[in-house]
Amino acid sequence: MDSATYWKNRETEQRKHNIRDEKEYQKRIHEIFQNMIDEMDKEINGFYGKYASKEGITISEARKRAAKLDIEAYARKAKKYVKEKDFSDEANAEMRLYNMTMRANRLELLKANIGLEMIAGFDELQKFFDEKLTDRATGEFERLAGILGKTVQDNAKAAHAIVNASFHNATFSDRIWMYQDMLKAELSSLLQTGLIRGQSSTKLATHIQKRFGVSQSNAERLMTTELRRVQTDAARQVYERNGNTEYKFLTTNPQGACDICKKLDGKIFKVKNMVPGTNAPPMHPWCHCTTAPYWNNDEFDQWLDSGSELNFADWKNQKENSVAKKSGSGIIKEKRNIHEMNLQFFAEKDIKNQSSSSLKRAIRKYQARIEEHETKINNPSEIYPDWDSFDERYQQGLKRHWNKEIRNFKQSIQDRIDELKERGDYDE
Repeated sequence: MDSATYWKNRETEQRKHNIRDEKEYQKRIHEIFQNMIDEMDKEINGFYGKYASKEGITISEARKRAAKLDIEAYARKAKKYVKEKDFSDEANAEMRLYNMTMRANRLELLKANIGLEMIAGFDELQKFFDEKLTDRATGEFERLAGILGKTVQDNAKAAHAIVNASFHNATFSDRIWMYQDMLKAELSSLLQTGLIRGQSSTKLATHIQKRFGVSQSNAERLMTTELRRVQTDAARQVYERNGNTEYKFLTTNPQGACDICKKLDGKIFKVKNMVPGTNAPPMHPWCHCTTAPYWNNDEFDQWLDSGSELNFADWKNQKENSVAKKSGSGIIKEKRNIHEMNLQFFAEKDIKNQSSSSLKRAIRKYQARIEEHETKINNPSEIYPDWDSFDERYQQGLKRHWNKEIRNFKQSIQDRIDELKERGDYDE
């Protein structure tokens, strides 16, 4: 298995895991919104029920009476009653009706109580988001560190910074409270038209459910999109920590990917230029695409083929430490007073230990890599969308590097063919 296949498979499985988690998160978001709806129903029914129960009439009749009252006339009556302290049973009944009507007309008390419930609900929503986004960031640190070897310093602090970073000029909490403001304004309008005009509680509840449904959908979309942004930013920091200068955009679900992401699938970008929404996920709301580190050498493939239980960095260090002890064995060569590892030594030794089927797989892998590099040389902008922005000397350096790798791949293919021929196991 080469590194491209490895990362594609691994990220596809991670996508499935993420989607399972997000379904559970959506259930919790639904619970939070449903709790707010329940509390608001209590406030609305209690608001009229308190008056109706005292007067011995239905909530519906109370609404009708409230809607018909002349507020200014009752204001004058109230002043008179208070001044004369003439609070008979009739006066008390009329005062209760006046107080209830004044509140219904201005919606001050009701909106205040509903506002408190919304603040409590959206505060719970913000804390839930913060918890799950932080979990995703730290989880991505640990997941990639388990593969690449090095994680970022002070994971908790780094995760907090990522979670609370701005995306398209707003943080996740900014958007949550923006949804609260929008919902609050919509509910104010609903209450104004519903309660004062005497709409039935069933009809009003239906309208409220619809408004909350829209807000809940916004919250669910925000959760999925922010989780993807957090995962991308966490990956970027791990790439930088491990010395990866490039990354590859992966859709992980080509059949279900949108046209925007399909065009980016397999494209390679500079880690230093990674920008979620531009050349990294999320490219749009509900985006489930991902990234993978990209190397221009075979060491990662060697690690995969070795089947080592060590992560890549530890495996690489172990290999370098072991050969460093074998001075004069041909493993270490000196070039321009710089000691370098002679990877060809390992390649030749490794070929002898591999099965014929492994050698044939390696040949196919190198042939694919040659085709990939030839595409880069002939049409680099197909792989690097920002190719034209590269310095010309850097462009030429990359092409020289790719040509050198093609020569190395061809030599690796020939070495394996020679070994297979020696075994009598080569098919022309």
